Amino acid sequence: MEFTFPFEVPDLSTASDELITETLSRVREFAAGLHPDGGPITEDTLNGLRACRDLATAATAELSRRRAATAEVASLAAELAATDEPDPVAEPTIEPAIEPEPVTAATRAPMPTVRDVARRTTIPPAVPDAAERNRYATMRASANVPSFTSGQELATFADASRALEAQLRQYPQHNATHHSGPPIVVVSDRGSRHVLRDYVRHGAVQFVRQFPAELTVTDGARGLQVAEYAASERRLPGGSLVRSAQLAVDGGRALTAAAGWCAPSESIYDLCELESLDGLLDLPELQTDRGGWQIPAAGGPNFATIWDGIGCTGGDTHLTEAEVIQETAKCCYEIPCPEFVDTRLGVDYFCLTGSLLQRRGYPELVARFGRGAIVALAHKINMGVIAAIVTAGGAAIAIPADPSGDDAISGLMSAVDLAVVDAKYRNRMTFASSLEIVLPMWVLAQLRASKTRRGGVDPALVDAEIMAWFAARKAVPRFVYDWQDAFSGLMGGPGGAVPLTVLPTTVDFLIYPAGTFVKAVQSVVNLDTIYDSTRLTTNEYTAAFVEDGWAVLQMCPYVHRYTAVVDPSGVVGCCAS
Repeated sequence: MEFTFPFEVPDLSTASDELITETLSRVREFAAGLHPDGGPITEDTLNGLRACRDLATAATAELSRRRAATAEVASLAAELAATDEPDPVAEPTIEPAIEPEPVTAATRAPMPTVRDVARRTTIPPAVPDAAERNRYATMRASANVPSFTSGQELATFADASRALEAQLRQYPQHNATHHSGPPIVVVSDRGSRHVLRDYVRHGAVQFVRQFPAELTVTDGARGLQVAEYAASERRLPGGSLVRSAQLAVDGGRALTAAAGWCAPSESIYDLCELESLDGLLDLPELQTDRGGWQIPAAGGPNFATIWDGIGCTGGDTHLTEAEVIQETAKCCYEIPCPEFVDTRLGVDYFCLTGSLLQRRGYPELVARFGRGAIVALAHKINMGVIAAIVTAGGAAIAIPADPSGDDAISGLMSAVDLAVVDAKYRNRMTFASSLEIVLPMWVLAQLRASKTRRGGVDPALVDAEIMAWFAARKAVPRFVYDWQDAFSGLMGGPGGAVPLTVLPTTVDFLIYPAGTFVKAVQSVVNLDTIYDSTRLTTNEYTAAFVEDGWAVLQMCPYVHRYTAVVDPSGVVGCCAS
């Protein structure tokens, strides 16, 4: 049966990206109104929802096709330009401050250059998976990098390292220096300090974020609309955050990995070392070129303000028949203007320095530090994001332990249940509303210990079982690093220099409605090198300088922080003697 929408549907093959994105927003809003919670399901409702699904699918596919075509054109243009640029015949040499003593070929083979090593290293081609085909970021060479065309796409981080190497290799031939930004203080592990004042900063690599059009703020007028869409559960697989997280875990994704919102930025830092990107807080993200946002303070007015405001003194909205006859005055409530806060994008960065001789003789060490620094920066940003939400949550509310005894499982899940129920009562949320619970990763060990004590053996406690505990409470757990551990400042916490002998028996957790917090990130992350003639005279250089901008936007007015008991040695009813 043909279905007619109450708005004009453009020809998707010729419509602009902006018009298709606007149509997507309209069809989603229209679909949400076709079947409100608890509404009747009729044949007209089903026909309308099917038509909405088909239109949304077609619009999304057209946007994806256009992005893929644009990326392919850029890649083909870069490859074509690269064929016109022959490989340099000779390598520029580095002149050390102290000439080494000559060594004969009989005693030692000549030191290979980085380029020689790279040419003899075979990297097997990677098989692109679904995440790669739908990636949200690409690495590209900056302008004027030797042996690279401007904007050339870099397939691996090894390519990015070669771009940095190519930029650094030409530094001994530089002559001009000038001030190019605020002073940079270089501190060595030996405690020495050097201030860079006259330097040149050169781009080497750009991490270019390429979010879908519906998650990108291209002008100030639609910023709030994009943020609201980013925080909407309806865009997720399964139609809700709880279902989306369950599907991710059922599909083999770990609880400590991003599951649900699927934060796009993780693809930028997907590296292979002992350190990993597990434990980053999964928030909906949007891409923006704006330096800041004017948003209502604390997420805007909450339901309690409206509840207390309408009616007369004490929120009384009822009049008896006698009061109506007596024409008792009715009270009107003037809608208050919310305070707005200017939320600015902050910047996290790292700067690495090294020795030219070290780069020549041990390039693997330089590359290793570069990879590790990028992962460390991701976790430091994660720590800042969580800290912003903790601040919004205010002082921790302690939930007392059950006086008859409780173990970590029953203690924590009872506390989560209490927090979920209180949040829904406070905001009169639908019974099916999703809430997010943020916990440190080490809580999983206390839950496993509790189950072991309950059974007297060591039964497997799989992710799906833990997910089911939270899903039954309409909650999604976020097990994270960078909060309540040694790296984030907890004295004696996990990850400290002294090995742990016992885990904490109390834990703080955050609770907020799904989509309350949105992370705004800048469009481009620059990986630069810095030329400073003063440091080059001592065979030292700045290996890499990276900056990444972000801000946390609070879209809803409810977030609380609780403290609960997670003592695995507690007594539970099933096990009492």
